Amino acid sequence: MLINDREITIRSAEKEDIDKAADILGTSFYEDPFFVWAIETPSDRHKTVANYYRLYMNLGLDITHVAETPDKSIVGVSIWLPHDAKDSSIDEKVEHAVGEYASRFRIFGEKSHANEPPSAPYHQLLGFGVLPVAHGLGVGSALLKYHHNKLDKLGIPTYLEASTRYSAGGVYGRTGYQPIGEPIFLTEGVDLFPLWRPAPEQAQALHAHETDHDDIYSVVGSLIKFGRYDWRVLDIHDNTALIISDKVIELRKYHDRCESVTWSNCTIRQYLNEDFYDTFDNAEKSRIVETRIYNYNNPWFGTSGGDDTIDKIFLLCVDEVTKYFGDSRQLRGGNPNTNYFIDDNFNNTRKALDTVASPSRWWLRTPGNLPHFVASVTTDGRVAVSGDFVNRSDAFSVGIRPALWLKI
Repeated sequence: MLINDREITIRSAEKEDIDKAADILGTSFYEDPFFVWAIETPSDRHKTVANYYRLYMNLGLDITHVAETPDKSIVGVSIWLPHDAKDSSIDEKVEHAVGEYASRFRIFGEKSHANEPPSAPYHQLLGFGVLPVAHGLGVGSALLKYHHNKLDKLGIPTYLEASTRYSAGGVYGRTGYQPIGEPIFLTEGVDLFPLWRPAPEQAQALHAHETDHDDIYSVVGSLIKFGRYDWRVLDIHDNTALIISDKVIELRKYHDRCESVTWSNCTIRQYLNEDFYDTFDNAEKSRIVETRIYNYNNPWFGTSGGDDTIDKIFLLCVDEVTKYFGDSRQLRGGNPNTNYFIDDNFNNTRKALDTVASPSRWWLRTPGNLPHFVASVTTDGRVAVSGDFVNRSDAFSVGIRPALWLKI
């Protein structure tokens, strides 16, 4: 591979590369804010960082990658870990490797684990460093892209926790990462910033069709049959799948009267958890998981979302639509072109047809900018954050796409 006219080879690490790769990471992270906090004594830092990363390289050399020059010098390294990699003794090994600094690594481990993405599968970038002599040659981007290219073919996203704020012009921004969630606070002045790189649309599309494979429920994007309807798998977590009806299954008012209402007391919630729920047989009902539903305030206008609920069947909220159908970050910055819609390059993924193949709007459970309005997705796939009347007649083609968590 030519990088800025220099021949650099990216390859999987071998056992004899571990010490050199660990040394590179010890150098790269010597002044990193997290490691400065975690390892207070400067003279201990390089060795302790190297010992820490050496553990993870031993978990998977095939997905630890090194950048090598023609004279066989290693100038960069990246360490990846699948989300489901198992080592029951890793916490004990980390404590042994970092010695007297174990308590701060324990804090980091607990907070990082609590912040893990609820979507699977994904690979996490654990360690990533390039020697100063190779800075500016594109080695970092090449290391990332080497693994990204493999995962993209499988439709697998990636995740990392950066020690500095996201920059679209930085190596992570240039290779497709986007901020997700809130920073992970460790101590005053020391935060980690979660970043997510979605699998490209082409790879997701490989999964967006019906299949007879035994693992149909464990592939995000799969189309499955459950009860009378076709459903799309949005997420996998703890042997359950979040699914949403592939089409708008019927046109129906969100609430029967024009009044202030939230998800907890609207008539459509009652319908979904009673009459619609009863369309499933007993075996199917036994697989539907009763779930706590968090009813957030409207993210643009602050309109109260009301009480959280416990439901078997529900509608998505605005935050979930952006999470599962594509996030252009308008929830955090608004839309510079309008005060009322999320209108972005994910419109097509949010479009829905009804049962007779006509484009249809579909309700969300987030309130609109007024307490008697509720958000929806328009026929052209925009998210109407300001909403529409809760008792809008079905003659205006507003319908429902039920969602539920299903045991798999």
